[in-house]
Amino acid sequence: MKKAKFLALCLLTLALVALLASCGGEKSPVGPDGTTAPDVTGTPDNPVEELPKLENLKINGTPVSEYKIIVRGTAYGAKYASEYLQKQIFDLTGHKLQISSGNAAAAFYVESRDSEDGMYHIEVENTSITLYGTGYAGASVASKSLIEAIGRNEEVTLESASEAMFKLNNVKKKLSDGKLMVGVIGASVSQGEGNTRPFCEFFLDSLKAVYPEADVQLKNRSIGGKNTHWGLYEIEGALLSEGYSDLFIISLGGNDGPYGAGYDEIALNYQSMIEKIYKSNPDAEIVMVPYGRKNEVRNIAQGNENPFMKAMLDVGLYYNVAVVDTTLELYNTLSREGDFETDWSKYIFDTVHPNNAGQALYGNMLWKSVKAALDGSVGEALSDTYIPSEPLFENSKVNAVKLSWDSIKGQIIFGTGDESGWTSKGRTTKTGSSISYEFEGIGLELGIGLNDVNPYMLLVQIYNEEGELVLEEERETGKLYHLYITNALEYGKYTLKLTVTRPSEKYPSERPAFALTEIMIIK
Repeated sequence: MKKAKFLALCLLTLALVALLASCGGEKSPVGPDGTTAPDVTGTPDNPVEELPKLENLKINGTPVSEYKIIVRGTAYGAKYASEYLQKQIFDLTGHKLQISSGNAAAAFYVESRDSEDGMYHIEVENTSITLYGTGYAGASVASKSLIEAIGRNEEVTLESASEAMFKLNNVKKKLSDGKLMVGVIGASVSQGEGNTRPFCEFFLDSLKAVYPEADVQLKNRSIGGKNTHWGLYEIEGALLSEGYSDLFIISLGGNDGPYGAGYDEIALNYQSMIEKIYKSNPDAEIVMVPYGRKNEVRNIAQGNENPFMKAMLDVGLYYNVAVVDTTLELYNTLSREGDFETDWSKYIFDTVHPNNAGQALYGNMLWKSVKAALDGSVGEALSDTYIPSEPLFENSKVNAVKLSWDSIKGQIIFGTGDESGWTSKGRTTKTGSSISYEFEGIGLELGIGLNDVNPYMLLVQIYNEEGELVLEEERETGKLYHLYITNALEYGKYTLKLTVTRPSEKYPSERPAFALTEIMIIK
């Protein structure tokens, strides 16, 4: 599709959606381009009507059911994008196209190929449409762009096109005005484990080289071992309150799984961080940067799902937040150079942390995508970030409040008699010792002092106001900084009871030795 025709079609589609949305219900928020999000809630007296199917949809004169749609990317990215596209096509047309590994028409044909230019591509040839882009996010962005091009039209003219995977209009405007504040929040990879230079600094070098006249300031608030729950409160005190939010880089999530959090918790935290950033600075723009351990990188590249990666992509697609997958760029680089298994140590000094060569590779990948975004952005005026009328997940206003041991020790109820053993500094060395703490919220996470010698099992019990046991599980304190418990309670008042039970089976010892350093209350 020619660019003018493509843009006109997109604007017409958005206008039609906005018109449908305005027919009833509460007025939806206005996006940066002047369009409104559809009202997906409705009321009993004014329900939202289901849009008619485009059963006779034709692309370039041919029914969509006769098309072969090829999705290319990394194996996982192509598979993920194909499933997304399949669902969207079915919702639009009622036609259920099958994901296939063959060349038959009316099928999604998944192949593995990446773009290396920070862009997504739509290639149209006869009755074949090929979609691909950079990293596992690129194929998904290309698929989403195809759906937007189809819109609600029975007849669609589509030509081959290449576009930046995302836009950074506000960042470009601020660079042109002469000042940009960049905030980074992450864990050990973005901190620079092992005295390596963090990838965000390599990225910053490239940004400053292209915009030498701009005053670009970056604050990297990354700490090894941290997770997305920590990010919920840390972004506010360490970055947003100081104005480092024009461009926000989020590189958290890889530690959540080991701490016990799954897809639901990670995705909800990503959503909550995004909403918090936009509330603080409505014209902020965000880029999410995942990373992974060696086995995770290999498994994802081979098409296997990972909760942390999937959560980031799901939330990113829904909120139009960019995802730049540096991890799979590493996999592709190693695969092109030789053997992934033997060449891993060229860029990574252990199972997850990049050496300086790896950090430079990550930083260059981030810059490549950001540069494409800046080159494809107008940057003439600032605009508020577009927020969907409904959050992707319920409990979207989740927040976390960190309470250090010093601030809560006066509220801790120590066990008596045989249960005693916790000290006023939050330490214990006695099996059977217990403490209790009253809190209000939907869940919590414990900060546990790092213990490499003899981690113990901790019985976690949560009681509601009526004294009923609503959660009980035994968890290993392990070599973790944080012990995730839950964020799935009904909002209310609860009592947490912690009891030291037995040695860890992995690291048996005669007696425990660990400290409770803080509690994060999730509200």
